Amino acid sequence: MAALLKDASPAICMTEGCNNTTDMEPDQDQGFCEACGGNTIISALVLAGLI
Repeated sequence: MAALLKDASPAICMTEGCNNTTDMEPDQDQGFCEACGGNTIISALVLAGLI
């Protein structure tokens, strides 16, 4: 688990209709989406409930 928290992890925009994905900090839950302009990027680890 410590290795997962060390580097960037996949993240996805949660805005309906926006399919942007990027790499963010593992604990990110309000990252900026460059595609739609919202603070709606959430780390896959947060979405999976691992963090």
